[in-house]
Amino acid sequence: MIFKIDKPTNLLIETWKAEQVQKDNSNYVSGERWTYSFTPSGLGMLIIVRDDILNEEKDFTDYDSFG
Repeated sequence: MIFKIDKPTNLLIETWKAEQVQKDNSNYVSGERWTYSFTPSGLGMLIIVRDDILNEEKDFTDYDSFG
């Protein structure tokens, strides 16, 4: 399976990630700070990104696109 993130959503994710790094700039050795979760549903794709250092996550699902 291939999961794609559109450019506007990716910009939101990258902005949030930069804010998270400002809170704590620690980084794991191999860069595994971020966990992306994709959940297909009957209405669309749910996208959640987790910061494993700060133990925080954010939902980037485009609920407006759900019909």
